[in-house]
Amino acid sequence: MTNGDSHVLGAGNYAEVNGLNIYYEIHGSGESLILLHGGVGAIEMFGEVLPVLAEGRQVVAADLQAHGRTADIDRPSPTR
Repeated sequence: MTNGDSHVLGAGNYAEVNGLNIYYEIHGSGESLILLHGGVGAIEMFGEVLPVLAEGRQVVAADLQAHGRTADIDRPSPTR
């Protein structure tokens, strides 16, 4: 099953954002809910909660820079 952008639902994908390849997963369908993990986490920290949240909405979960399957890259941190 795909979401119309040739991404397989529930399978991992990468999106390039400002030179960083961010790993993300899409589960379910409907209104979107974005999950962002805390400090030392990754998508796996949502465990059994993620499928429950995806029962009636589209859940997008991402591994942030240097966490999970998103690598770290050498770039200055933006300060604004």
